[in-house]
Amino acid sequence: MSVQTDNICKVLADRLRQPFVAWRLGMPPEQVGRVELENVEFPAVPLRADSVFLLPDLRIVLHVEFQTTFESDLPFRMLNYYVRLYARYSEQVDSIIQEVIVLRPGGSRVTDRFERDQTSHRYRVVEIWRLDGAALLEQEASIPFAVLARWEEGRSALAETRRRIEEFPSRVKQADLSLFSSVLAGLEFNSAEIAQYLPIATEAIMLESPVYREIIERGLSQGLQQGLQQGLQQGLQQGLQQGIQQGTQQGFQQGLRDALARVLAARFGDQASQQTLQVLVDKLPQLKDPAQLNELLTVAARAPSIQAFSEALEQVLKSGRTTPNGT
Repeated sequence: MSVQTDNICKVLADRLRQPFVAWRLGMPPEQVGRVELENVEFPAVPLRADSVFLLPDLRIVLHVEFQTTFESDLPFRMLNYYVRLYARYSEQVDSIIQEVIVLRPGGSRVTDRFERDQTSHRYRVVEIWRLDGAALLEQEASIPFAVLARWEEGRSALAETRRRIEEFPSRVKQADLSLFSSVLAGLEFNSAEIAQYLPIATEAIMLESPVYREIIERGLSQGLQQGLQQGLQQGLQQGLQQGIQQGTQQGFQQGLRDALARVLAARFGDQASQQTLQVLVDKLPQLKDPAQLNELLTVAARAPSIQAFSEALEQVLKSGRTTPNGT
């Protein structure tokens, strides 16, 4: 699964945890009770679950994995997850529910079980493209997935999703749902169609969205951690203090570059323009000045098109300056 889609699905499940859990368990949100998002990582093996929710009032653990297309090793991974979840939560809960949400057809044959010798393990599978799009619009947490669902002939997935989002009185809620929907829509639609029906490209909406800010913060923190680790390794050879300083600086730069790449993917990323987007991302390591990177973040939020951002980036690379609006 692509990093961008994986991240946006996990952020969605986190931000909308109560309605998301209610949607997946098929019950009213008020019956769910407390929902605690668990940070589940298994250090003995390189294994990290996408979204694990502890519902102490219901004595349930809900584990959800997101897949763009079904991966062949997933059934064994689901068994692996279950064994470790059982070891961790068996005394706290009565039930561990596992579910795989697959966004698009393709990839390996979809199966809801792992079977080998005397071992058999089952989990639930949700194929989004087989679900009714109109039904997905009825619940807040499932709205962004409607752009990939099944629709009656003559109804537009993007137009119907926009109409539903506009019914929310909160502009912040509209911004978050538009961002979620836009990124997922990139798996099916081109950027022009997305921009027409899900206008998250405006600076005001981008800056109002807590999800947008969280994506940037994740990129900054990941880059800072990587840079600090690199600096610490250098510090063993060149002196610890110098290594930490270099690591912090490199990490901040890398964090800004990662954040910029995420914003570009959120605004302009889709299958048709993936190559163009990658060409731009590959140029970002040439930028070392945090001020320039911060300017380009603003340009990425304002630019009316990927071409406009590309022109601004080339201007920075040639002269070291950007125009105010990225055009």
